[in-house]
Amino acid sequence: MHFVFILYGMKDCVDKLIRDMQAQKHAFRMYKEGQPDKILYIESQIRYVPFGLYEYVFPKEDLDVVLNSLLGLTWTDESTPYGISKFKQAVIRKMVRVEPIPEFKKELKFLWMKNDVAVIPIGIRHDGEIIEPEGNPNAG
Repeated sequence: MHFVFILYGMKDCVDKLIRDMQAQKHAFRMYKEGQPDKILYIESQIRYVPFGLYEYVFPKEDLDVVLNSLLGLTWTDESTPYGISKFKQAVIRKMVRVEPIPEFKKELKFLWMKNDVAVIPIGIRHDGEIIEPEGNPNAG
């Protein structure tokens, strides 16, 4: 799962937020029919995208927690933060090929230092499923 956004604030505060986001470990569920699920803890990734955009890459199971951590209780689909109109958001969204932000649960959040930093959401992108081919992957 990818979350594309713009960060607005003092450079030092933005850097602290990025540091916290990069250090976050996510539980990645691996499952195979007929076998118990396995959990692998993985690091997230921050990607710098042209035009001052950031892209946060994480497992899809943590979508609600990530969106609540960055957007919080005050975000609504009708908000237009810092002069970014709905039209401008839609143009940027189309340029980087992402979908609008879905509704999300506002229960859990990560403890990221977000003081003096505004997050301007652009959209999300879904990853495909990674499927192991039939047979033994270690053979050969």
